[in-house]
Amino acid sequence: MNSKLQFEASPFFKSISSTLSKSILIVFLAILIPSIASSQDEAPLPQYDDSTKADSKSVKTESYENEIAGEFTPGRGFDTVNTKVASLNISGYLLARYINQLPEKTKFSDHLGREYELDLRNDIQIHRVFVWFTGFLGDQKFRYNMTVWGWPTTNQVLIFGNLTYTVTKGVRLGVRMGPNLGARSLQGTWPYFNASDRQLAEESLRPGFTSSLWVTGEMLPRLNYTLSVGNNLSQLGTTASNLTRDLTTSASLLWMPTTGEFGERGGNGDFEKHKNLATRFGVSYVHSRDDRLAPLSDAAAKNTQVKLSDGLNFYDRGSLADGVTVQKANLMRAQLMWDLKLKDFIFNWIISSGIFRNLLRTVLYL
Repeated sequence: MNSKLQFEASPFFKSISSTLSKSILIVFLAILIPSIASSQDEAPLPQYDDSTKADSKSVKTESYENEIAGEFTPGRGFDTVNTKVASLNISGYLLARYINQLPEKTKFSDHLGREYELDLRNDIQIHRVFVWFTGFLGDQKFRYNMTVWGWPTTNQVLIFGNLTYTVTKGVRLGVRMGPNLGARSLQGTWPYFNASDRQLAEESLRPGFTSSLWVTGEMLPRLNYTLSVGNNLSQLGTTASNLTRDLTTSASLLWMPTTGEFGERGGNGDFEKHKNLATRFGVSYVHSRDDRLAPLSDAAAKNTQVKLSDGLNFYDRGSLADGVTVQKANLMRAQLMWDLKLKDFIFNWIISSGIFRNLLRTVLYL
């Protein structure tokens, strides 16, 4: 016997979703129109002193000649081709790790009191490998990035990239496989974290990566914006045939008032040893009409990005209650943060890293 329980979105959440979507569109137009109008200006764009570069102007970046072509710069790879019509840089990243999990207990209980066996680890892995091919084609404003991304730990390999065109300093357009903007750690910081990966407190709540159209730039001095429209909350491990017609929207504002920068890739840790106080204030938002991306007859969902506080996949059968399967939900997340860097120290503060979920359809199998 199958019985179905329908829970429709409340008018309150529907009105919020509609208002936020319209607001993002208005902000997009307000930013885009004046930026395009100023693209005729030929005056040089303003440059800001950052506390690191200002102190290291006399220090030349060390590079090494390549016997085949170009040169090698530590941390920035090999410049193999550099002509007036095209360029190519090749760089890479590799992370090896050892995990030994020795908890006092080998079982845990979820929010319903159900008991699960822990899958404990004791292994050595080449955990993550990246190879990047980057440069420009025809025009310095038209940039490409092709990426080979491998996880030997899970036996996965992805090949993806992005294309960007810089209209002005206020408008840079692109298409990519990239992050939704609901968390700061997804906006260029990687791999400059305090550890090899994100902190677990954010990892459990962040949105994921998807194919998207985006626009970014400096809307006011030292105030940067990014707007993105993508396929879903997380496209990794999902094929096009699994996707729905619902798109995911996200936006971000970052203001760096004191030095106009926050170090290499805006990373955590004051690796740059700032002599002047570097500050960064930001807000990020993401909205997704999310879907389990699998038939209701399947107990396990293909969408594994959203998790409950006890680690259960939100869309798996039985995660909320025995026999209950969530098919669709509205997911909204906003994050406020401010960071300080000075003399080897960094202070991070994040508030309202909340998620509001509104079930659109829930099916109960009896």
